[in-house]
Amino acid sequence: MKVYYYPPDFPSNRDFVKNPYSKLFKESISQYYNVINKNSIVNISIIDLLKNVFSLECIIFNWIENLHTRKLGIYQFFLFLLILQILRVRKVKIIWVLHNFHPHKGEHIISKIIKHLMFRYSHLIVTHSKAAMHFAKKETNKKVVFFNHPINPELLKFNTDYNPNNEKYYDILIWGSIEPYKGVLEFLQYVNTNNIKWKIRIVGRCKINSYEKEIRKLTSSNITFENKAVSFEYLSSLIKTSKFVLFPYKSTSVSSSGALMDTIALLGNIIGPNIGAFQELKEDNICKTFNSYEDIDEIVNSREQNNLAAFQKFIDVNSWSNFGLNLKHEIDIL
Repeated sequence: MKVYYYPPDFPSNRDFVKNPYSKLFKESISQYYNVINKNSIVNISIIDLLKNVFSLECIIFNWIENLHTRKLGIYQFFLFLLILQILRVRKVKIIWVLHNFHPHKGEHIISKIIKHLMFRYSHLIVTHSKAAMHFAKKETNKKVVFFNHPINPELLKFNTDYNPNNEKYYDILIWGSIEPYKGVLEFLQYVNTNNIKWKIRIVGRCKINSYEKEIRKLTSSNITFENKAVSFEYLSSLIKTSKFVLFPYKSTSVSSSGALMDTIALLGNIIGPNIGAFQELKEDNICKTFNSYEDIDEIVNSREQNNLAAFQKFIDVNSWSNFGLNLKHEIDIL
């Protein structure tokens, strides 16, 4: 079967951190299908999809509801409407991976329309949290399945020398792209207001200058911020020397998180919001969760360590190869 993966890769010189999710997704299903754009690099995804719309037999959409945030988003949206009709007429299998309850930057009339159309016309909806699965089932009668966000196998080599007794230089590490929905600023304001003396390390790319300035106002001898993308090797060293890895997300849009899965692969001691995949992984002894910043205070002071057996079980089960095989079974019966 000829499968098209959306979105295809962008040129590598773009100013963003390359997410390995798409690469690993395509590799995982390429064992079973001909992914016709596996190695494609394009400037405008929707144009490339239009070029291929008459040759594909199955399409896998990711983040399509964010189309309005792309360059010339309104025009891309109208092209999407045309493409969707062609897909329907040609009886192409439509798969939609629902990553978030709604776009991180907020809902828009275009995102609402696209989500409505995807709930109506997708043949299969894939989620990475049970909460997102239940959310989708309330919106559609189409088939909805849940698979945990798979673990990046390239990271496992960095946890071979893990030792929970390593000296910890930081109480809290926050890493990943630094964006307003992740709640970094609000968390630092809480720490500052309450005169909490944790040693906090923040590492990640922040492309919003005004947001970076607000964060830097709250840095101190105890709170450091590196505005840069980091290698996994460097990240691994930071996690090994940090008591906890915190995801202070404030947004209700979060269903699952690739950064969460990368932290699991690196055996980080995780604290996250009591929603979505974070909440579900708490039940598996993978995460600690918070409903308020006071909860974070209590968790950090408890110094509770990882359940390594639970981590290893999760890593073993949620491989990309298992994900590709499970998804194949679902696609084949459509």
